[in-house]
Amino acid sequence: MATRDLFSSEAERPEAVTAADLEAMVRGERGLAGLLKAARVGAGLTLDAVGVPRLRAIEAGTERPTPETVRRLAAVTGADLVALLSMWDEGIAAGERVRLEEGRTMVGEAITAGGGS
Repeated sequence: MATRDLFSSEAERPEAVTAADLEAMVRGERGLAGLLKAARVGAGLTLDAVGVPRLRAIEAGTERPTPETVRRLAAVTGADLVALLSMWDEGIAAGERVRLEEGRTMVGEAITAGGGS
């Protein structure tokens, strides 16, 4: 049986990634999308095998993963969750980061005003 007969669709066929590309992804030179793809490729998993919706768009950098998506990918691939979430947080745009910090401050003040800890 020819190798091409082992896969029923292109989505099930593992990608050919060069060693240099994989090294760049692992070093984080391609951002979070690159790290997520490196984790998947390093684990020998196809896009379909990971079972995460919209993974192709996430790896291409056209869609931002949620923290939950990052957790699921880490669980399936064995990647370092702390490192992935740290890069996810660093990737937040400056304006979004400001709004995030403002939101945390408001929640903190509301808890304090309500007598919580």
